Amino acid sequence: MALRRRCDGAVEVRYRPGAVRPLAVLGALRWLDDHDWDRCVLAAAGGGPLTTVLPRREAMEHVADLADDARHRRTGDFRALRRPWGAPVADASLGRIQDAWQASRGLDRCALMAAVREASCGRYLQIIPRDGASRLEIGAVGDGYSLYGRGWRSMAVGGRFEDMPDYAYARWAAQGYREAHRAGAPTVEDIVAVVRLPGEAPLRLTYRRVIMPLGDVLLGATLGQTVCSVRDLEAGDEPGDVLQ
Repeated sequence: MALRRRCDGAVEVRYRPGAVRPLAVLGALRWLDDHDWDRCVLAAAGGGPLTTVLPRREAMEHVADLADDARHRRTGDFRALRRPWGAPVADASLGRIQDAWQASRGLDRCALMAAVREASCGRYLQIIPRDGASRLEIGAVGDGYSLYGRGWRSMAVGGRFEDMPDYAYARWAAQGYREAHRAGAPTVEDIVAVVRLPGEAPLRLTYRRVIMPLGDVLLGATLGQTVCSVRDLEAGDEPGDVLQ
């Protein structure tokens, strides 16, 4: 990780995702906190450069996230298979959502939301992308989610998408929303993920995720979700469900 001041007054932070060390990130945070600057250019190397310009608060949050990533790399826990939007599928729930999207062309939110609520059994999210989707804010949470508790669900609204009990899983899941925002088109993915909650056995989730851009909002839905304990769920247990 390297830092330098630019001639335009901004601070530039260069790093390599997947290789940056926690101590290097913490050192960068101390330097950023001790110096006067108002814009930060974040440049990620490897796999094609990705450059983002952020104001001070969002930049500090982003660099802090890098420290958490460096401490909690769990790439083996998460897998996603992208499906073409509109391709024929034997999935009645997805078909209802696609029909509603096509009928509304993303403009009639009432009809589309009704289809999403029914098809997802209430497991849906409204995400508000801020600052080019560098920050994803939770605008609404469907009442079909229960594992984190109803109290947490109400507290989550207005907060960051990544601020969930399993931070690493949330960070990984957030990538799909950012990709849908950049593409400006609906996406469908088949997901297999291991979620680790404090004091609980790891849970293995299998589900289909749909994300649809609706103006200034991203609408996400979980379809056909199954949940089981990685340690073999005992008969009669109710693991619930989690935010996708």
